[in-house]
Amino acid sequence: MAQPYEPVDGSASPRRKRILVALAATAVLFVGAVAVYGTPSSTLEDFKKDKEKMWAPELEKQYRECATAQRYRNEHVKAVHDSPVASLFEYSTLKGEAKFEASDVVRIGEHFYSICDSSWAVLRVHESLPMRSKLNAHMGDPQHGFAERESGFEGIFHDKTQDGMYVVREAVDISGEYADDTNRRRLGLPPVTDHPKYHAIVMQILLPPPDSDDTDYAVLDSCPSEMLFDGDSKGFEGARSIRGADGVLYVLGLCEGNHCSSQTGKDVGHGKVIVMAREDEGGPTGGCYWKTVRTIDLPMKEFVDYSALAIHHRTKAVAITSQENSQVWVGELSTGSDGEFDPMTAEFSKGKVYDFPRAATCAVQYCNIEGIEWVDDGGADEDAPRTLVGVSDKMKGKGKQPFTCLEKDQSFHLFQLP
Repeated sequence: MAQPYEPVDGSASPRRKRILVALAATAVLFVGAVAVYGTPSSTLEDFKKDKEKMWAPELEKQYRECATAQRYRNEHVKAVHDSPVASLFEYSTLKGEAKFEASDVVRIGEHFYSICDSSWAVLRVHESLPMRSKLNAHMGDPQHGFAERESGFEGIFHDKTQDGMYVVREAVDISGEYADDTNRRRLGLPPVTDHPKYHAIVMQILLPPPDSDDTDYAVLDSCPSEMLFDGDSKGFEGARSIRGADGVLYVLGLCEGNHCSSQTGKDVGHGKVIVMAREDEGGPTGGCYWKTVRTIDLPMKEFVDYSALAIHHRTKAVAITSQENSQVWVGELSTGSDGEFDPMTAEFSKGKVYDFPRAATCAVQYCNIEGIEWVDDGGADEDAPRTLVGVSDKMKGKGKQPFTCLEKDQSFHLFQLP
């Protein structure tokens, strides 16, 4: 039977009085502790104090303006779908791989092909992004590739004119310090030396078709770039191919740092794309290499870095992302179609910069976009495509990025332009 309600007054029971006294004493102790030690620091305030350590200071303007932006809808791409890489594959096909530092993506037919800079494997994912599906494949051995250490894969592209698939290693010391002589001979590189020389490596690979049970790939060609970098962390961060009007296959390498440098890479407004063509001999190793034909300046003025490049050949539409800015630039490349490209006159248009979607607090959440590709075919006539697929690297640890970056890392994403 329910107990009757008792008002809190002098007629209350002795037990109730003891409870009230205890609560009053606790309140007094809490007030005293606050008076002596102060209130606990706010997580938000701590983030504001430390954000310069965790995030590029150039983004402060975005944090300040995001919540009051009157044109927010027109200045941000819309998130359509997110799928963590680990959710796409059957457990038995992961080959022991637990991290997926996705670094680029390309679309061929009904599939997305992606690479990770930490792995030698190539990921094939159906465009519907099905979970734990046999439609998705994990090709190659993640841990044991064609040289020692991690792959450093940062670019993947497809030459539609001759059905060739290529991957690009960001910047590799081809003087010999990174691998033993056996691997170096297999790659056609010179003997080990004590003088590091960092060049990108462009590898042509042969992947099994989607209807095959084979889960490995072969390397058909491997040649360094003529372009010399000042270290192994700021080389080519993305790449695409385009067939010239002269019939030559050109590769456009996107430098990660401004000035194509790690030393002055944060000097915003100096992004570069290196146009290259393959030569059979005379390169840094004496053999084949990708010769620099021209350097094209990028138009965006506030990008801290450059993480991915996509070209829609039919419409000449181009997308270039910045990981640190969490933004995507969309514009055009003149003569940017297969069979029309002129490396000596091609230029990027002024274009427009869009933010990737922000969290409810206006914090950056797509912090590690490292690959981008056009998904749709542009609609009727010459309409530019509106949908993009992106892939994200692993969130940086040790306080280098805020906690809001974790949810979207190591994932595939679909975005819709305004």
